[in-house]
Amino acid sequence: MGTEITQDLLDLAAAALSCGVEQLRVDLERGHELYCAGLAATAQSVRERCAGLRDHDLAAWCALENVPWQAGSAREDAIDELCFAVWTSTPAAMAYAALADQAEQRDVWLVDSHHQTP
Repeated sequence: MGTEITQDLLDLAAAALSCGVEQLRVDLERGHELYCAGLAATAQSVRERCAGLRDHDLAAWCALENVPWQAGSAREDAIDELCFAVWTSTPAAMAYAALADQAEQRDVWLVDSHHQTP
């Protein structure tokens, strides 16, 4: 994942502290796009690394990231969980969480429940 995603999310999180509600909605939408891009890039990187790992090495990485991989569970399930665990520990994901928290505190959502059609 590039540093641009991280920097952009950090900038959006910082701006969320002082922007208006409409700008916060725009920033939250942009932040969500960046979050998805960062997660995808991280998942690709993790999957590439896992492709060369034997099961016991993958199990060790899972344990390091506090990802449970129980006997009999599919390797791919463990890798999916690992992708998310690795992503959520990045500064980019943490910045998005801060942005989303600011939005929640100000009742700003990606889906506007006031304008839903029946």
